[in-house]
Amino acid sequence: MTISDGTLTENLVETTPGHYYTSEEYFGEENKTYDLRIEYGGEVYTSTSTIDPVTSIDSVAYDLAEIDEDDEEDEDYVYEPFGIYPYFQEPNTPNQHYLFKLSINGVPYTDEMIDWFFTDDTFVNGNYIEDAEFFNFNAMPGDSVTFEIYSISEAAYDYLNAMLLETEFRGGLFDGAPANVPSNMSNGALGAFLTMDVEKASLIMN
Repeated sequence: MTISDGTLTENLVETTPGHYYTSEEYFGEENKTYDLRIEYGGEVYTSTSTIDPVTSIDSVAYDLAEIDEDDEEDEDYVYEPFGIYPYFQEPNTPNQHYLFKLSINGVPYTDEMIDWFFTDDTFVNGNYIEDAEFFNFNAMPGDSVTFEIYSISEAAYDYLNAMLLETEFRGGLFDGAPANVPSNMSNGALGAFLTMDVEKASLIMN
């Protein structure tokens, strides 16, 4: 398995079953297009993805999260007391797609796909984002909370959305027939090759 930016080609090494990594010296760069090549069982599978620059985060703040009165009456409800509020300028460029995550003390708090937040800029293109709560979370004084914003491609957005529609969001009366999620891999392979730029901003709870 290799990954190339058109100039340098890196061999990915399987360090644990199913997990392949580049060397520490190899890293992605903004505005570069990367080609993935997989040779398996006599077949060749390829995919291409470009790293779009992501906007910078000016700051992050937190506040007590609001709680619904109906939830208070639910014995199984776990109250999450804090909400995180990032402040950043969304570029005046249409058709941008984003993925947001949260970590506490370096450990992913949103560690499963169902916990991620991903969206496009259809309703916020060119706006300054402020006073918008992105996640609710639990933390203790002294904890370091990190908000992460990733730039993702439209193909990545479609893949994540379809994956959830075929798994976590199924079970309704009007669900469609099960189907394979869209893939950006060649030769009939299912899956997605995603490259992302990331910006992070942290705060210390007090």
